[in-house]
Amino acid sequence: MDAENQHPEYFKDWLEEENPGRALLAVEIVDSVGYAALRDNKTKEVHAQIVLLDLSKDFHEAEGPFARECPASILNLLTPTNNKTANEWRKSCREALEWKTAFDSLWTQLLPGDSVEYICDLRDKHTHTVKDATSWEFEETKVSIAPKCDFLSAFTKGKLKAFRNGKEISLNSKN
Repeated sequence: MDAENQHPEYFKDWLEEENPGRALLAVEIVDSVGYAALRDNKTKEVHAQIVLLDLSKDFHEAEGPFARECPASILNLLTPTNNKTANEWRKSCREALEWKTAFDSLWTQLLPGDSVEYICDLRDKHTHTVKDATSWEFEETKVSIAPKCDFLSAFTKGKLKAFRNGKEISLNSKN
């Protein structure tokens, strides 16, 4: 499958051809990655099949593919599994969806010139200024040793401060 044939109908046909004995329940394309929910006709189990469309390379979720932007519409169709790698992949996809929701919510509330500040631990304070509708400008950053230190987790935990014209503004993480 080449990049010219990334239309969902072509992708569906290709998946059905490549997966005999499985019923295609749903398919979504995100960027150049196809995500599909396939039901095994014998076991009735539903798993995810991930296809890198530019490379014509497909992966079963149990292979732990690096593509982690699987839409909820696909994830919600999958049946429970005991496969550790598949469960980790599903969890990672759900976390990515939460991250994207928080990120989208944050962007809708900020204007160019606003700044956000978050503290990773008692020593590390980070401040970023919104440059335009799509990018951050780093005003001040101290290197953090905290491995999971990011502004979105601070935002979703209510630990992110935002400022407009030097005054703190309220942000809603549940937008």
